[in-house]
Amino acid sequence: MSERRRVLLVDAFNLLHAVPRLRAVLRAQGPGPALDRLVAVLVHWSQDDPRRRVVLVCDGARPRGVGVGPPAPGLELRFAGDADRVLLELLERGAERLVSDDGELVCAASRLGVPTASPRSWFEAVEERVRDLARAEARAPELGPAEVREWLEVFGAAEPPPTPRPAPEPPLGPEEVREWLRFFGEEPPPD
Repeated sequence: MSERRRVLLVDAFNLLHAVPRLRAVLRAQGPGPALDRLVAVLVHWSQDDPRRRVVLVCDGARPRGVGVGPPAPGLELRFAGDADRVLLELLERGAERLVSDDGELVCAASRLGVPTASPRSWFEAVEERVRDLARAEARAPELGPAEVREWLEVFGAAEPPPTPRPAPEPPLGPEEVREWLRFFGEEPPPD
């Protein structure tokens, strides 16, 4: 799958029940907030590889408060009355991996040669990768204007962008000139 986007199928509610922190949110606040937490982590993780496509398949109807559009490029939420049926159909079309502990889905994936991952261990690895990305981003140095100009020159920019200069002061009118001259003890010239 060199140029094709890699499709990762996630049995969303299976994952929510398998990860203790997400399960606690699911029980205390319902599916909407639990999905929001899951999606927040996956948004950061999915941006690490632009070829990656993550499809979260959720049982039932879209919970109130969960957005309709994709939460981020490469991340898709699907709601279905029978999420397992949808996941089986998607598996048959081909996938890089299935994240689920559901026995029927895991067997189907195995028959189709699609690797599977345990939701809890997979999500822990995703969270660790997100933490690594955040640490790397925090360490990334900010480039100053001189460094930006130097890089633009090295890599062939037609011309470095001009250094912004403050706008010039408008010229003083005759009355302002007289006031300044008086201020410095000079006699203004007669009109």
